[in-house]
Amino acid sequence: EIVEVEPKIPEINPPPFNSLKEGTTPTQQTAFLEMLEEAATGADPSLFWERLVSTIIKQTKADIALLFGYNAETREWFPLSSYGLLNNFGGKELPSRGWKSLPTIVANEGDFMFAEDISKDRRFVGQMIRGTTALTFVGTTLQTETARIGSLCIGFNAQAALTEEGRTSFLSLSHLIGPFLIQRGITLPVPTSEPVAL
Repeated sequence: EIVEVEPKIPEINPPPFNSLKEGTTPTQQTAFLEMLEEAATGADPSLFWERLVSTIIKQTKADIALLFGYNAETREWFPLSSYGLLNNFGGKELPSRGWKSLPTIVANEGDFMFAEDISKDRRFVGQMIRGTTALTFVGTTLQTETARIGSLCIGFNAQAALTEEGRTSFLSLSHLIGPFLIQRGITLPVPTSEPVAL
């Protein structure tokens, strides 16, 4: 008899959204929120997620970015946008099974996941991100005060390319995304391809 096991989903422990985010100055936070506002007010609302990834790239100077949405009803991840992937990994259409386990791994790590060199890190064995040019990796789960909404992962083409201050800054800025989406009334799109369960 086959018994289905419920996937492990970590508890949501959101950051204190109403307090000053450590690792970034109020000026940096304001600048990032202005960049988010600019992304949200573009002429074509359907391009918001691509503009959001572009904003993340500008702010972090990362070489690769992956943005996933999360469907709480089905407990499944789906790709929203990416930057810097090799041609065979596609542009907007990411290979579903090959990428969708990455945000689950990130979520299971806690507030964020960091690796100085993914080629030597056992957590990335079998992960498609190893087939990219990225070596340094940081990822976090995007959430609001009450719900998980997605996952944001960035990579750099050099080992140890992100300082502790840079990691803290990335995490602090990513914590601003969920509340911004709620404030602006921006919702996740409905996935267009068959999602893959966690």
